[in-house]
Amino acid sequence: MIEPDLPTRDLGDRERETVTAIRARTALVPRVGITLGSGLGGVIDAIDREVLIPTSELPHWPRSTVSGHAGRLALGHWRAACRWCCSPGVAIATRVTRSTA
Repeated sequence: MIEPDLPTRDLGDRERETVTAIRARTALVPRVGITLGSGLGGVIDAIDREVLIPTSELPHWPRSTVSGHAGRLALGHWRAACRWCCSPGVAIATRVTRSTA
């Protein structure tokens, strides 16, 4: 039987490439991930020792297409816990959270 060419077929490889790109920029390993929506970008200001990465520089990360969305991944410490926040994304954002936990 021929397997269908599904868009998730190489998801594991894409996840590893994205995580590798993030880890090349910071040694922080998040315990919690939060996807922020419209009007919540100011939450990033509450993060200490943050590392900001434009999501356009991350392989396979969805591009922000909404006007006013910064399209960035922020990693840092919030109330002494390592966390990350980003502009809205799709499944890979959730999967990266699980991969780095």
